[in-house]
Amino acid sequence: MSRGVSGRRPLDRRRRRGCLGRVRDMSMSRGVSGLPEEEVEAAAQLDVSFATLYSSLLSALARADPPPDGRSLAEPPSPLPFVGLPLPQPHPAASLAAEQRTAASAKEVYRLGAAHAARAKGFLVLDGFVTDHCAILNLETSLLAGLLPFEAHPGRKMAIHKRRADLLAVPLAQLNEDAYVQLYRQALYDVASIRSEALELKEALLKVSQGDRPFLYAALAPYVQQAVQAHRAFLKRFEVEGRPPDKVDDECRQAYLSSRMALARAHAKLPSSASLCEALEQYQLVAAHIKAHPADGMHAEAQLCAEMTQLLPVRIAHLKREEAAAGQRGP
Repeated sequence: MSRGVSGRRPLDRRRRRGCLGRVRDMSMSRGVSGLPEEEVEAAAQLDVSFATLYSSLLSALARADPPPDGRSLAEPPSPLPFVGLPLPQPHPAASLAAEQRTAASAKEVYRLGAAHAARAKGFLVLDGFVTDHCAILNLETSLLAGLLPFEAHPGRKMAIHKRRADLLAVPLAQLNEDAYVQLYRQALYDVASIRSEALELKEALLKVSQGDRPFLYAALAPYVQQAVQAHRAFLKRFEVEGRPPDKVDDECRQAYLSSRMALARAHAKLPSSASLCEALEQYQLVAAHIKAHPADGMHAEAQLCAEMTQLLPVRIAHLKREEAAAGQRGP
């Protein structure tokens, strides 16, 4: 075997794997190894890298569209492999054959990523490593979200959403908002997005299982309230003297408008004039903001707001007549 420029014999594949294994072992056993603090922190960052890798792999598993014949995606689709071309290596997910892209394989990838994230979080604690700790929490929520496409049971899907929201409740309960404005706002936005996802899922489940519409809306109301509270908590951070802002910074604008739209959709889930009036107000605020500050990529939102600001007043007037008639009839 030829020697490298440094005069050392280059590592073969087996020896490289052995070195990587020792580094991983160092990160896994750092609690009892007596390593210096800087090496322990480096091992924790290595765990973060592995957790990020597994999160990416889990997302790739969910996105992949495997061939119908079960062939591995790493295999060339034709007898012309073009061996001599410097083509990039396929993503690690491509080495999984179609029949391996199952809930069991996804859960295994999740467990590996979650284990690395948990070890990293054990050293990179919130009190001392705020940014790193919040990044790990986001990794954990991403790993859980990666399980959703593989989960068929509705109850377990709802449990996953709850776990994601509970993880992000940690920084919201312990961080000083004035000192970590962006981290705090990001956590609020992520929790609101999760609440909206849970609301959509619960609505779909209730429509399938419940034929009694009054009961459906009563069962849905708590989830509407959770989504509404979460989005209002995020949007409140932009208020100026208790009123919606005239303008939002460009880096926050997309999140701000998305949250207002989600708040409008949440209010529109319940068929009461009061709830629909709240939805109408949010659509009007978004429409006014887009009109005052035009930007590329907002055409769909502007069109939807225009439609809803025309349709909702008719629906609200109809509901008010029904509610007045029901009040006259009494209980």
